[in-house]
Amino acid sequence: MTSFSADWILPISDAPLDGGVVTLDDGRIVSVAPGKSDADVALGRAVVLPGLVNAHTHLELSYLRGRIAPAARFLDWVRPMLAARRERSPIDDAAILRAVAQAIQEARATGTALVGEVTNTLATVSALADAGMPAHVFHELIGFGGVDVDKQVASARRAIDAVAGGAVGLVLGNIRLPVVVFAATSPAAGAGANIGISGVAALTAAIAHIRAGRIDWRLFAWLTPPSMAGALLGGYLSSKVPKNVFLATIGVVLLLMAVDLLRPRAPIEPRQPTPTATVLTGAAIGLLGGFVGLILGSLRLPALLRMGEPLMTAIGTNVAVGFFVGGAGVVGHLPGGVDWTLLGVGAAASVPGALLGARLTGRLPEAQLKRAIAAILVVAGVASLVQAFV
Repeated sequence: MTSFSADWILPISDAPLDGGVVTLDDGRIVSVAPGKSDADVALGRAVVLPGLVNAHTHLELSYLRGRIAPAARFLDWVRPMLAARRERSPIDDAAILRAVAQAIQEARATGTALVGEVTNTLATVSALADAGMPAHVFHELIGFGGVDVDKQVASARRAIDAVAGGAVGLVLGNIRLPVVVFAATSPAAGAGANIGISGVAALTAAIAHIRAGRIDWRLFAWLTPPSMAGALLGGYLSSKVPKNVFLATIGVVLLLMAVDLLRPRAPIEPRQPTPTATVLTGAAIGLLGGFVGLILGSLRLPALLRMGEPLMTAIGTNVAVGFFVGGAGVVGHLPGGVDWTLLGVGAAASVPGALLGARLTGRLPEAQLKRAIAAILVVAGVASLVQAFV
């Protein structure tokens, strides 16, 4: 526990305290006491109060700061704002996303601890997650007149599921890998089955993204061939190394995934990659994924975002490439064997499992979910290392 003392404490639920101590345990306030007793951190001439809540933000419009003139009537203000917004798409514009990240930093610096974000494009979801800013995001739909309302709502629900399920969907294969490997006829055969299962799950998601037009086909064309080549080679090599080396590699990868899941993340700065860098990125991720039996979408997605891809297109392109990586990985594992029984059972269960994961992600606290997944990965990684060396 950590305690903080200050000259003034504003509990909000009670009268202000002329001097007091606030004690926290694992980020939660456990006590607020009057007086100026010793504390771990003495803030001195300061006021401590709960974090502020901004219940209605439009972060994706932050780039319009200073560009829309004030008006006495709402319609006189909103019309030029909408016209300016139509000129540029927040989900595709790196400069707009940088303005979003800056606005989140400013909100945090001025005491905001929670936002109610209203977004038309869901472009701000990744920025809020990267910054670690707690938020309740509302997906706003505009333009019901003359459109098929049911289709518009259904499309919005698919978009929300794709974003919400991203965190879970990207690591489901990581959690499943040790179970499949330990249950398979051999570790390499289990890895071959797991990457095939992940490929089927990726196809399920990719079909929805293709229908919604959320695939960057140019980037897909650059990434997919080297990713498949890497997965083929990685799958082939997995059966050529000693069993303990293979299991140790899986253990290390799972532990690194757990660390990556919990580490603080700075906002991703998009940059235009060269074709060579794109090909090498795909080949390297494919090689490692093919070897250990993972499509490694959790590595590919951040790479796509750094390439300047908007979130929704990055998610769609990622799973589309992941399907082909899964197929190539299975082919690469054929010389060493694939546990077809586990592949069949796992593939059949992957579709409802992916849908359930997407639904649960939006209903579970993100921090607790990440800690739970990381704990599973740590246990699985340690188990793999123990099996490799004991």
